[in-house]
Amino acid sequence: DDLKICHVNCQSLMVHYDEFLNFLVTFDYHIICMTEMWLRPEVMDGRHGDRVAFYYRSYFGASLLTCSEAGCCGRPEFLIAEVRFRSASSLLLGIVYRQLNTGYLQEFQNQFLDLQINYKHSIIFGDFNADILDTYDSMQLKNFIDSPNLYCVPYRATHHLRDSNTLLNLCVIDDSTKMTGYGQHGIAFSRLTT
Repeated sequence: DDLKICHVNCQSLMVHYDEFLNFLVTFDYHIICMTEMWLRPEVMDGRHGDRVAFYYRSYFGASLLTCSEAGCCGRPEFLIAEVRFRSASSLLLGIVYRQLNTGYLQEFQNQFLDLQINYKHSIIFGDFNADILDTYDSMQLKNFIDSPNLYCVPYRATHHLRDSNTLLNLCVIDDSTKMTGYGQHGIAFSRLTT
């Protein structure tokens, strides 16, 4: 069976709660990765927290392996977890939210790569706020993806302005041959063979 996993850039989960519930009922995803949840109003003012999470089906097991430090303003917020399946190897899951014009992405990258050697399957979803299509910021991401032979799913632009389109929300997997399908419809999703 294929693992169905998606990323939702919530832009305030509480404001879009009814849409999210409808999404959960309509689509049959096994794992839903979320960024920009903003569960509390004070989070929108630049303070750190409540920006990354994931839901998983109750018949899977999951453990948080590491995450960014709470209260670290100006740094990416991330979590790295292990998702366990009954009849397949465990999955290393990374979820990242990087505010615009912040550094320290290397902290996430180093921790993910250190853990990845112990896993047959790995995937990263996130809002990196670095246009992978064409910016200086994208070089660090491209080097990260290329160095351990990861694969960036070729989504279309995910952020649209009047004069530009950018690819900010990414899905990076350990092996493109494991992907049986992908697409976008307000959310980015992938189906993987486990």
